[in-house]
Amino acid sequence: MIRKIDKYNRVSIPREMQKLMGLKSGQAIDIQYDDNKIIIYPRANETIRTFMISELKRYQEKLNEEMLKDNSNPESITLFNGLIIELERLLNKYDKLY
Repeated sequence: MIRKIDKYNRVSIPREMQKLMGLKSGQAIDIQYDDNKIIIYPRANETIRTFMISELKRYQEKLNEEMLKDNSNPESITLFNGLIIELERLLNKYDKLY
């Protein structure tokens, strides 16, 4: 199938291909370039990623409260919070689930 690039440098994905890939209007897609090919992947469900991040933050708050109650070492709290931030960063970077 041949498509032209419009004056805004956009290319439309044919409706048949959108249906085959399960793409919906407004959905984020991942576009990669590899070996002179453009590859399009449907992005992971944003709701799942958002849920995972909110659960990480909820767990972080709960554990911080418990650590403060137990007079935990402040360095441990800082390290734990850094781990949560790093996990969130990785989720945002690699949020493809398939």
